[in-house]
Amino acid sequence: SRNQSGEPGLMRQTSVSIASAFLILAALFVLCASAATAANLPTSPCELPGVAGPVRCGVLDVLEDPDQPRGRRLPIHVAVVAATSGKALSDPIVVLTGGPGEDVIGAASFFFERLASLRANRDLLLVDQRGTGQSAALHCNLFSSEDVAVSLREVFPLAAVERCERELQAHADLKQYGYLR
Repeated sequence: SRNQSGEPGLMRQTSVSIASAFLILAALFVLCASAATAANLPTSPCELPGVAGPVRCGVLDVLEDPDQPRGRRLPIHVAVVAATSGKALSDPIVVLTGGPGEDVIGAASFFFERLASLRANRDLLLVDQRGTGQSAALHCNLFSSEDVAVSLREVFPLAAVERCERELQAHADLKQYGYLR
């Protein structure tokens, strides 16, 4: 409903505010549940190229589709670069790369250097998201090294994307690789 000036009424604003609050609470619940699981994740010392100092790595085994308990499982790889002071605060620096398919653990040295000033009292948490890096990477060859002109002209060539989709669907449920999983 609208008030006399044509602006959305209080009832609509309240509904939007309540819906937003529920979404925020749901997101916090998911984050807290994930943090509790991650806090119990076994890790062991490891080395990452270009990263000096203590690093611990671990693997969290998850279902590709949480609604299919007997379905395909994915290893989600994590690396924790220790705070330089040796005493980390409880909230690490978490690096989430864009996409598609960026390998954050493989780029550890980049973040190690760029975030050096922040790492005195915070660990650096790197997670290869599902379908990337060491976490059951989904690779596609979209571009031709033989016909560079075509690769430069078409960012995502339709025929190559369709071929890639067919190839990946043979072993992965592509609906499970997006923002909601």
